[in-house]
Amino acid sequence: MERRLMPNEIKPGLESLPMPVKIVLLSVALVVIAAWTFAMVL
Repeated sequence: MERRLMPNEIKPGLESLPMPVKIVLLSVALVVIAAWTFAMVL
């Protein structure tokens, strides 16, 4: 079994991303979390 994508290998890749990409990823994550909590409340 290959375990290529370890968290400590992914993080440097994320930090090398340009700022707009980080902002988009953060906003997408926030929307997903908000939708999930909304679904849990209902």
